[in-house]
Amino acid sequence: MVLTLEQLTIEQEQMSFTERKRQGLLERNPEKAEYILKVEKMWETFALAFDREDREQRLEKLLIEFGFTIQTKAEALANRWNNKKIPVADFEHEFWITAWLLCEENYNHYTEFYLYETLLLALERKSVDVVRKYTNVKRQAVNTDSLPLLTEADNLYPSDEDIEKQATDRILVQQLLSDETLTAQERGILETMYEHSDSSYRKIGEELGLHHEQVKRNLERIRRKLRHYEYIFD
Repeated sequence: MVLTLEQLTIEQEQMSFTERKRQGLLERNPEKAEYILKVEKMWETFALAFDREDREQRLEKLLIEFGFTIQTKAEALANRWNNKKIPVADFEHEFWITAWLLCEENYNHYTEFYLYETLLLALERKSVDVVRKYTNVKRQAVNTDSLPLLTEADNLYPSDEDIEKQATDRILVQQLLSDETLTAQERGILETMYEHSDSSYRKIGEELGLHHEQVKRNLERIRRKLRHYEYIFD
């Protein structure tokens, strides 16, 4: 079959994207790259399966592959929150649902990060939801002149929509900063926020030569632009 120029261009772009994605993985996590690619291949065979029974079997194998990660994280979190008596089973239950939804609905190959990496992010965020349920911690509005970015899990995260929370995660920070919709100024604000986690709007502005009101307005635009990344944690 002879490819048209348009088809050839699309194919070349796809190869380029796949290569960039793999290179990014090797730079981020060379030790686990082979395993992450193995999981990705399992997901691809599941996603491409048309027969219902075959699809269900492949999904079951994929979820079984996640079993060790889910169990290990659930046990570690239950031990960490032993004073709140949060059962391991509660973490595991939510983690299994999160993993299933991610495989079935929330993940696609055309993202910068692989399925297993995305799963780790999703489990991290879901663990916060479980802890919230037991500690009855209400979400708090972010102080307009103070932006704590690197919050410990003991203190919990204030809101699903806060750019501050999103910027605490190393992988997601890379994803946010590479978003092409951001201007150079907006990207600079995010980078400064991440590097100086306890800085106020005023301090960030001084660092970048901006008025603190400009920082606030830019942050609102950043929030609107990056809302589409929130699906990862649903």
